[in-house]
Amino acid sequence: MRLCPANMILNETSGVISSPYNPRKYPVNKTCNWQITASQGNRIVLEIEPINIESCGASGECTCDYLQVQNGFSDDPGASGRICGSPQK
Repeated sequence: MRLCPANMILNETSGVISSPYNPRKYPVNKTCNWQITASQGNRIVLEIEPINIESCGASGECTCDYLQVQNGFSDDPGASGRICGSPQK
């Protein structure tokens, strides 16, 4: 697997995605994209472990570093989201 794929398609029954060089600091100016697909009649469950992503922008708007999840088949805006900053404790 490439260090930071431009458009990696994943269709296995399970797996792990991590940032480049994890657990060390990730490189600057990298965009990694994974497209996760499930066969008809199945669903995808994401378990996101605690993350520490640099927070930037006014009031932590996630304008530079973030994890973004998009649901390509849902009209529900709650099905997509962007995560940045340290996890809440």
